[in-house]
Amino acid sequence: MNVLRHVNAINMGVCILILVIGCANAKVLKRCILPAPDGGVEKLSKPNLHGVIKKVDLNTNEAEIKIKEGGAVSFIFNEETLYFTVFGGDFIMDDLKKVKNTEAWVWYKNCDSKNKNVAVELLQIYELHQ
Repeated sequence: MNVLRHVNAINMGVCILILVIGCANAKVLKRCILPAPDGGVEKLSKPNLHGVIKKVDLNTNEAEIKIKEGGAVSFIFNEETLYFTVFGGDFIMDDLKKVKNTEAWVWYKNCDSKNKNVAVELLQIYELHQ
């Protein structure tokens, strides 16, 4: 009878270990992988927003993107947000006044939509108008 209890305890321990390892691996798979300014990253995290920039307010650091699913979504940006074009290279926050009606991709902090009320991690646009 005692042997059976020990076997059950070992089985329970093994099951818990497998569960912990599985959860750790799931967390690794959910990493946020952002595009690099000059490309080269193959397995990117899906952007949180994709559409066309409709409005940018440099006074309030807010922008609005019209998404394909319909409607517009506002997001916040700041000096720490990364700004890239799809053709490589970065640009500065002040250049956002040139991006109206430009296709854009937005990644929230840690690629998590729960962070939609803080400045976005990355704003990537198709091209910067001169």
